[in-house]
Amino acid sequence: IDTIKARLQTQTWIKGSGTVYRNFVHGLGEIWRAEGLRGLYRGFGPTVLGSIPASCVYFTAYELTKSELGKHFSGDSPFFVHLAGGMIAETVSCVLWVPIDVVKERMQIQSLPKGSSAAELKLAQGHGFYSGGADAMRSIWRTEGLAGFYRGYGATVLSFGPFSALYFTFYEQLKRKIERSYFDRAQETYVSQMPTSVFLFCGAVAGAGASFFTNPLDLVKLRMQVQRQSGREVPSAERYLHTGDGLVKLARSEGMPGMLRGV
Repeated sequence: IDTIKARLQTQTWIKGSGTVYRNFVHGLGEIWRAEGLRGLYRGFGPTVLGSIPASCVYFTAYELTKSELGKHFSGDSPFFVHLAGGMIAETVSCVLWVPIDVVKERMQIQSLPKGSSAAELKLAQGHGFYSGGADAMRSIWRTEGLAGFYRGYGATVLSFGPFSALYFTFYEQLKRKIERSYFDRAQETYVSQMPTSVFLFCGAVAGAGASFFTNPLDLVKLRMQVQRQSGREVPSAERYLHTGDGLVKLARSEGMPGMLRGV
């Protein structure tokens, strides 16, 4: 899903990016036909390895922030506690998330047709093509240094921060409303435990809502992270200097459909 979203968000912006996908279903079919399962899971290795420590930092920071803020704000202000908790958690964990994101997304937007050799394409395209996660990290370090791994750091915080803030706010508020139907006010106790399906529902709705509102920020973040990749032809006039510049150029050149690309 993430691979298709990344290609949908960059395909009209990167010159010569190849097949233009009309929508998610069309993208899924085209990638499967041309690249097979490995095309859909490009960048999977670095993501899995990096997400373990990053997720630990993320949820630990959220719980600690929520706990500390809860001591200073009354029960009438849960909205602010969840909003601030999500924002702070993302800001802290981005130290680990951004390098993972850069490697993952640069691998996701490159195409490796069925039957073709990653080594051959690497030879033909040089640093513009990554044969795997380890090769991507070596190439970025060699050509861009540490700054390459933190490309778009500010944009990532401005993208993931609001997403996490909105996600936890929507999730906690929705869960709290549903909890009321399981609470017996007369006996002042819960009549039953909420089923797992309720938590899954709350998570899905919260994720969808947060994704919709932050999609323009996520799109700009993604483009900033891949625009310096060798072999990717992005006209200098269209490159994003920072998040604000990216949002202005995106709105001016692609309008609302462009801002919601990949939703």
